[in-house]
Amino acid sequence: VQNMLDIVNDPVCMSGSLDVSSPDFTVEEAIQVFSKCGVLLLKNAIPRDILEPYKLKVTSYVKGLMNGRIDPVGKTTYGEGYFIHETSIHRYDICFTEDLLEESIMGNRLLLDIVLDDRVLGESISFLDHGAVISEPGSKYQHWHPDGDVFHSLFETHGLAGFDLPPPAVGVMVPLLNTTIKHGPTEFCMGQNAISRINELPPFKDPALRQAFLDAIEYFYDGLCPPHHLRAPLPQFGDMMFFHYNMVHRGGENTSPDIRTILYL
Repeated sequence: VQNMLDIVNDPVCMSGSLDVSSPDFTVEEAIQVFSKCGVLLLKNAIPRDILEPYKLKVTSYVKGLMNGRIDPVGKTTYGEGYFIHETSIHRYDICFTEDLLEESIMGNRLLLDIVLDDRVLGESISFLDHGAVISEPGSKYQHWHPDGDVFHSLFETHGLAGFDLPPPAVGVMVPLLNTTIKHGPTEFCMGQNAISRINELPPFKDPALRQAFLDAIEYFYDGLCPPHHLRAPLPQFGDMMFFHYNMVHRGGENTSPDIRTILYL
């Protein structure tokens, strides 16, 4: 619970970013921020002259799926039966085929230096999937959710919760536009992963921590996020975001006239 409070009271965790183009930028600082906060926003991580042509390639692929030029039905490497999936009204998850894997974007040295560090994932990693989430104008808020919950029953069976273990995976997002609040940016419930999977009241000695836990867990049980835990970064074209796989988050409401497309892996 103290870790949760440290996160929500830290301005770096709640609103900070690191600029890769700055002479003061270091990978070490990036790893420290991610390790503490569970969310890391890197500004200017991918050069525009690399991202612009890739955006055109992605656009062509998406249009091909929509108009039938590319068969939208198939099996992914992991056996999922789709290449395009409507997750809710005006919101889509698109799995990319192998020919859309752009090493200079999704496997660049900076990304690997971060995830291969022992404090993040370590050297033994697997590449899970690669695609885009698309939010059309008119899409509504998603429900709060983690992308994966591999620790689901560990607390009940072994006394371990999500905060006891390093992240089982790391999500990476790259927006293909300059995100504004009207685009419905991804919102994160900061600090939630610090008390992940505690589903009974521990024997607190500090009444302040007990109350902080009760205040937060009341929201979490209702599928909500405490207002002062909420962070909605506005990543720009060329930025890259990392987040802890157990971090509860949701896509926002797109009230703009634009299609919001975010690459993920």
